[in-house]
Order: sequence, then structure tokens, then C-alpha cells
Amino acid sequence: MPLLEALAAGVVIIATPVGGTPLVVKNRVSGLLVPRNMADIVDALRHLESDRNGLLSMSAAAVNHYEQALTARGMAERHEALYRSLARPVVNRG
Repeated sequence: MPLLEALAAGVVIIATPVGGTPLVVKNRVSGLLVPRNMADIVDALRHLESDRNGLLSMSAAAVNHYEQALTARGMAERHEALYRSLARPVVNRG
């Protein structure tokens, strides 16, 4: 839940790619996924500190990803689109 709340707030996440984290954090889009060692975490922090435009872009992408993919509304819209695509009549071209 904290990852979802961070995305919704536009916080760029630095995390390790364990469990469901890669489903929530899109590497180099809405955050950074790094190996579990201090050197890589520090490098990720320095990268974000030195790239203000990249940080702002990832922040906006985090909010967008949350709204489009991780809210109940976003999930419902995707499911509805899927159901509609499956319900289309199949045209027999034979």
C-alpha cells in the first residue's frame, strides 16, 4: 500500500525488484528498481538528484501510471475495454 500511495502523490520510488514491486514501479518510468545493495541505491539517489528533468518526468509518470493502471476506476476501464473487445461479433470470412 505505501508504494501505491507514493505513486499517487507523485513520489519517485527507488526500490528493489522483489515480490509485486515491479508491477507497481515501472523501472526508469515511474521510479527506479535497483539491486539490494547500498552502492546501487546511492547511485540511484545521485542520479535523481542530478537529473531534475528526469525526476519531474518520472513524478508525472508515477501519477499517470497510478491513475491509469492502479485505481479501481482505471482497472474497471481496462476490464470494460477488454470485455467489449471480446464481445465483438466474429466475422466469418470463409
